[in-house]
Amino acid sequence: MVVEKPENTKEGQWDRNVELSVYDVLSGKQLWSRHFPKERPEVFANADFGTMILTWNASAAYAKQVLSEHPDLNHQLARMNAERRTVALIEVVELSNGKAFGHILVDTGNASFIPRFIYSSGDYLIFTDNQRRVVVHSLSTGQQLGRVFGVYATVTAAGKLLAVENAAGQVTIYDLPSMQKRDELAFGGEVVYQRFTPDGKSLLVVTEDHLARLIDVASTP
Repeated sequence: MVVEKPENTKEGQWDRNVELSVYDVLSGKQLWSRHFPKERPEVFANADFGTMILTWNASAAYAKQVLSEHPDLNHQLARMNAERRTVALIEVVELSNGKAFGHILVDTGNASFIPRFIYSSGDYLIFTDNQRRVVVHSLSTGQQLGRVFGVYATVTAAGKLLAVENAAGQVTIYDLPSMQKRDELAFGGEVVYQRFTPDGKSLLVVTEDHLARLIDVASTP
């Protein structure tokens, strides 16, 4: 459970001086907390992969601090040739302890698209945007690996397969990092939930008609 609490915040400044705390839902124990004296980040948590995503635009004070500590990110920003306010700084942290283990910059094309949901698994950063696209980046290199149309995506824990619902009831499985199409699946209704099993050999798909299917993906071509 993630709780954001503004502290001594002046009227109209709810994005400053924020305490972010993460709790274990079962025990109620606080796992960690972090204080953001200036711009609060946008937060995306995903317990399935044990990660949390924090984002700022690159003109934020915290983003400038991170850029000053990581010359490789500064070089990446220079190559983008974009205004800082239209570039997102994404920080990946461990959900269990709040430790940051990766940063990446994403150019939003002069704010032509907005990331709607972001998560990370292994070396992959995956997000869906307001243009109904699923975009995959390498966290280690900062490079975009691929982009496909879709509204819902999930990845294996080992980061070898990506499943995307490209249209209602249509799921495509891609190999990572090549983004080559591996298989196409069709269902009678819209997908409301999909997850790979921990071993990555099967895909659980639940559709709007309340049917659950466990599909073998290890033997797909």
